Amino acid sequence: MAGDSVPTVTGVVQRLRDDGVLLIGPDRRVALSAIGASAVSAIVCRHRIVGRWLSDEMGLDWAEADIGAGKIAHFFSEELVRRSFARLERSSACPTATRFREASAGRANW
Repeated sequence: MAGDSVPTVTGVVQRLRDDGVLLIGPDRRVALSAIGASAVSAIVCRHRIVGRWLSDEMGLDWAEADIGAGKIAHFFSEELVRRSFARLERSSACPTATRFREASAGRANW
């Protein structure tokens, strides 16, 4: 939001608060709610799955895969994410396997 006006940022924060994603304390500090934390976890997990797919299946190095995942992860359907996750779980090539499994642990439906 760099370069955005204060009213624009305030409006976005208020909308996220109204949607239950953020909590605003009496001292005006902003924190993620449980809903927000769950959404962030799902986004990180999706990003890691797509990054692994780009690396393992498409042959990109880790830096390229991470950048690519940031650009395309939101285009992957839930079904494609599930299938990619199932396929990648059989692979041991991921140097971040521990973090990958931790991020995906809460995604029982994958």
